[in-house]
Amino acid sequence: MIWNQPLGPSPGLPDPATPAGYAAAVDERTVIRQALRIVCQICPFDTAAYFAVSVQDGVRVARLVDHATVLPNATAEAAVTARVAYIQWMASETDAVGALPLVLREETSVFAEDYPRHSRAHPDWTALGLKGCGLVPVHVDTPGGGRQLAGVLVAAAAGAAEMKWPAGTPSLLERVAEQLGVSLAQARALSELRSSFAFQDKLHAGIHQISEARSVPDAVDALMEHLSAQFGADSAILCVMDDKEREFEVVGSFGWGEWTDLVGPAEDNYWLWSRAHGRPQEGVTVRDIPRAAYRAAFKGRLLAKGVRVATVSPITFAGNPIGCLACFWTTDIPDQLRPAVDQLAVVFSGVYAALVETQRAVDAKVQSLSTLGVALESRDGETYGHTQRVVSLMQEFCEQLGFDTQQQEWAIVGAYLHDIGKITIPDSILLKPGPLTPSERVIIESHTVQGYNLARRLSFVEKPSLDIILSHHERWDGRGYPNKLSGTSIPLMARMFALIDVYDALTHRRPYKQAWSAAEALQYLSSMAGTQFDPELTKIFLDLVRHRYHRHGR
Repeated sequence: MIWNQPLGPSPGLPDPATPAGYAAAVDERTVIRQALRIVCQICPFDTAAYFAVSVQDGVRVARLVDHATVLPNATAEAAVTARVAYIQWMASETDAVGALPLVLREETSVFAEDYPRHSRAHPDWTALGLKGCGLVPVHVDTPGGGRQLAGVLVAAAAGAAEMKWPAGTPSLLERVAEQLGVSLAQARALSELRSSFAFQDKLHAGIHQISEARSVPDAVDALMEHLSAQFGADSAILCVMDDKEREFEVVGSFGWGEWTDLVGPAEDNYWLWSRAHGRPQEGVTVRDIPRAAYRAAFKGRLLAKGVRVATVSPITFAGNPIGCLACFWTTDIPDQLRPAVDQLAVVFSGVYAALVETQRAVDAKVQSLSTLGVALESRDGETYGHTQRVVSLMQEFCEQLGFDTQQQEWAIVGAYLHDIGKITIPDSILLKPGPLTPSERVIIESHTVQGYNLARRLSFVEKPSLDIILSHHERWDGRGYPNKLSGTSIPLMARMFALIDVYDALTHRRPYKQAWSAAEALQYLSSMAGTQFDPELTKIFLDLVRHRYHRHGR
């Protein structure tokens, strides 16, 4: 073997001369593998290994990362396999035997042409028939300008009793180790940069997901999902304080759900409240759980779960802390994760505050609409509760079709106001017990257009709601009113509400008719699918109602 021959592609490794090989070469494992291949081509070495160095309890420890071997000939495979068995061995700087502990402690190279006679020879290595050995420390530059021992490059060979290395072999090994240190530092820097970019992408995705939430439950779900899937938290509890009861309410959690029974009066809940309340502008990280000032019961559960890191981030409203986000990890977390969790908590706080205010406005609007709907049904001769029933069914129908929160709100507003135009119809026509004349029929049917004209003046009534008001008496076959629309030209929500309105009218008593049974009403709707009603929506609605009655045991 010629020790300085060019290094070509190796089976299982990308060619460093290709774009794919160049990209792979910045990977730490590939950098190490390339260095080992080079060592194996330096005469007289046929085996090389790289041991990574870490610090455990203040002591340096070397563990194998990778190795490479050159087979001198086809019959020597068994011997070579035995020689590389040493790669399973590890060492610490406190070991009294072996050259590897010496390199760990002194950070200097060890070269031995006749290893069995070296003063630091390890019996396990000697028994493998290794003759010459070279152990060279691999250093990497640190951000502070210093140098850190990252690993040890080991070169070994088996041979005759008399072995003489070519001149310059030790310095060549040290040059390989020096270049390996430079390449490792570059690979690690690039890996950290990629990791940082990936982490920022995850953080931005979480912020976007929470910000896009249309309801408090959606925002809570987005936060919990991101903490678990992207930030690797083993458990999290999100609490918001009830001002009246002065107790925390758990609004979201995952992981060890039984912890939530520790949520009680805010003043007593030191593990959450006092840590965030005393420092409302920043979170708290507790890395030393056994010494943490948590309540004994809670700390006991932390220790039982193997928790190593706990973080607490405040949830604020109008600048005041109103709750906390507590996260727990059973492994250590990178430094960048701590402020990221706080940032998610800040984003959630803003979204939560906006959604709460929005919900209050919606609740007030719904209450007003409910009052108006009841007033309309009392004048119209509708059975009591018609408005609330059709609203409830409309909401269930929307959920069945997978509508989002905004779409459901539009549908509910339309359901409440669907007959608002009847306030323009004279009592003599609206309350007439007998059949209507053709002219009276024209007037009664005008309530859809009149209602549309009234409702569109209200700023909170959006187009989908107006579609229900205007078009809920249109028919699939085009023989409805007011615009003779047919098929899918009828707005979706109007087609949905047409089924609900007719079903409720059939199943409740009116001055001019008795109530039908649910089965009779469903049979009628089924018979009118494809003529009066959208056939596909009819199937879905029938299943919804049947499931609803089965669920309630009716």
